[in-house]
Amino acid sequence: MERLNRRFPKNRASVAPDAVAEAHAATGLIQATPVGMDQHPGTPLAEAHLRSAMWVSEIVYVPLETPLLKAARRIGCPTADGGHMNVGQAIGAFKLFTGLEPEAARMEAHFRRLAS
Repeated sequence: MERLNRRFPKNRASVAPDAVAEAHAATGLIQATPVGMDQHPGTPLAEAHLRSAMWVSEIVYVPLETPLLKAARRIGCPTADGGHMNVGQAIGAFKLFTGLEPEAARMEAHFRRLAS
C-alpha cells in the first residue's frame, strides 16, 4: 500500500477493515482474489452492496463471466472482465521476450475466441 501511495498522488490506496462500508462510498471495485474461479465459487461482496454508479473490474478469467460480474451487470454497473488483465499480461510478456510490438487487438480477439 505504501508503494502505491508513493507512486500515485493523494494517498488513494488504503486498507479497509470493513469492505462493506467502503463499498457504499466507493466509485469502483477491483476484485483481485481467487473468489469467483471455478475452484473458489462465490462473490467477495454480496450483490446488495453494489450500486449501478460503481464500476466493477474482475481479475478472474476462468470463467470470464464470474458471479460478481453477473451481479454487477444485472444492476447496471460498468464492468471489465478478467480477460483484459490476461491479455494485458500476454502483451507485456510478448514485448519482453521478443522485443517486438504485438498486435494487441489480434491477441484480444484470439483470447476471446478461445475463452468462448
